[in-house]
Parts: sequence; structure tokens; C-alpha cells
Amino acid sequence: MSLSSSEFLDFLSYIKESNRIGKIVLLGDGSVGKTTIIQSIINRKVERTKRTPFMNCEVIKYDNLEVQVYDLSGQRTKEFHPLDVLTKQIVSLLDIIILVFSVDNYQSFENIYVWFKEIKELAEKVNPSPNFILVGNKIDSGETFNLKVVEQIVENNKEFVNYLETSGTEGTGLEALNDSICEIVTKRLEK
Repeated sequence: MSLSSSEFLDFLSYIKESNRIGKIVLLGDGSVGKTTIIQSIINRKVERTKRTPFMNCEVIKYDNLEVQVYDLSGQRTKEFHPLDVLTKQIVSLLDIIILVFSVDNYQSFENIYVWFKEIKELAEKVNPSPNFILVGNKIDSGETFNLKVVEQIVENNKEFVNYLETSGTEGTGLEALNDSICEIVTKRLEK
């Protein structure tokens, strides 16, 4: 089923007005495992996924809470990325921004700053207080990562709620990420 542009905007408006739906977005370079993380959480089983061409919208259902997840493409093409096309519709709705890098790809870690800066600038215009979670994915790769560098980033930026390490393909750390999402969204919805 395909939605027209106006139907999609109506859908986003419905989500924005809902009181029990949290909204999160995953950002990071391509192939860092964003889609695999979300699909593994939603389906309660580990599965590899393919590249996200533009954007996936998924819903994670809990007992009394739903979390709308925007999984955006990691291939950043200016003016053709979901952040450019749907800035107000997505960014203004967010409770949590999850920035994902791959521990076996240092460039993806360096690019986190670019993603952080860009989404923060967009958010300041329409949503001044989303929470950030930093996720180092692919810890099953056998690569080690300098945690001191990550800890400095998280400690020096009050927007970051925490840093978690995951393996989307093995399921490691996904429960902690899931718990963190639920806790943050529940607190924000209670306000």
C-alpha cells in the first residue's frame, strides 16, 4: 500500500497529536546497522537487513505505549535526504534521537559529530529538547573502540542521555537500548 503525500502528512499529524506515542529517529552513516537494530527489537529476533533507500517508519508496541521509529537512510545527499524533505514533520515530533556508529568503522564515529550538529540545528528551530542516545553498534566484529573518547563526548554534551554498545546481528545490548527508549519516552509523555 502506498500513501499519497497528503495522506502521509495526515498520518504524521495524527502521530504528533497522539498522547501515548513516542517518536524516535535513528541517524548515522550507511551500513552501521540502524535498520538491523530496529528490526531485531521489533521482531524480537535477530535478522540482517538491507540498506534503507530513504526512510522506514516502524512502530514498537509495548504494554501501554507505542514508539514510532523513523529509520532514515545513512546515505546523505543534500536536499534529497528525509531530514531535508520532511524536517518539520519528523524533527518537530521527536522525543529521542539515536545516533549510531559502527565500532569497526572509525569514519562512521567521526561522522557522528556531523549528524549531531545537523540534527541539533534543525531541532533547535522546531523542537528544542529532544534526548540523544549514542550507540556503538557491531561490537560482535571483534574490533575494539576507545571508550574514553566516547565517554568524553557523552559527558561534555548534556543532550546525551547515555552511550550503549550493541550488536544488532547478535542481539547484544538491544534490551538495554529498548529499556532506555521506554524510560525516556514514558518520562516525556508524562509531562
